[in-house]
Amino acid sequence: VLKEEGISLTRYKFENYIRELWFTADTKMALLSGAPFDDPSWYLLFNDQIMDACATVNDFAGGQRMLGHAVITPGQPGWMDTVDEAISRNDPNMCSWKSYTIGDPLAPSKWPWRLDDEKLLYPFYEKSLKAGINTICVHKGLMPPDYEQSFKGLWQYATAWDLEKAPTDWPDMNFVIYHTALRPFLELPDQAWSEFEATGRIKWATDVVEAAQASGNGNIYGEIGTSFANSAVAHPKFSAAFIGTLVGGLGADHVVYGSDTVWYGSPQWQI
Repeated sequence: VLKEEGISLTRYKFENYIRELWFTADTKMALLSGAPFDDPSWYLLFNDQIMDACATVNDFAGGQRMLGHAVITPGQPGWMDTVDEAISRNDPNMCSWKSYTIGDPLAPSKWPWRLDDEKLLYPFYEKSLKAGINTICVHKGLMPPDYEQSFKGLWQYATAWDLEKAPTDWPDMNFVIYHTALRPFLELPDQAWSEFEATGRIKWATDVVEAAQASGNGNIYGEIGTSFANSAVAHPKFSAAFIGTLVGGLGADHVVYGSDTVWYGSPQWQI
């Protein structure tokens, strides 16, 4: 399909999303997400668009086949207003929060944050649980090879350095770590495989597993997303090592499937 159609913005529009996800794949349930940026004009989808898309799909399907994230931006001006707006909407399709501790996934951000920031995040956790929303999905990992320079002073926010305390302090909150913080982004995981062969560790996915084990509350989950999509075909040995690390360390019931459609086309090849 890519050879015939190429890659264009059309592939990321709603019509193609529906085609790829529902008509060319054995999809039972989908979760529609978004991403924040320091510059709001870069937003892929705003929260109201996510919820409207879920309502459209579910109405057409005659049942709940799509859920949605409410994207939040801790530290940015007015971010708690966004939280209040999402809660007040009381949308049955809004199942969890989505955010990026790195702040902006593509460029150095003015607003990185930590999950264990008691002043910034703990009031949010309390408000979320009171509203009956007990899951936050957090993008971590996926840094370029030169991350120590290109994200100097910020790259640590993409790691698991903040992952042990908050899940311990908030046992009723579920923390789903997207991509399980695997470091490589848009590259073959050859270096990660070499490191695994030498040390038995996978940067920074092993750290997520160890944080979950140290916390001991069973409320940390590893999502596979791009980490699996980038390696399942391109480097099966590394993919097996990655999944094995998660299943062995977190337990199979704490490994969350995600395809990152439509970045990788239809999810059928992953299914």
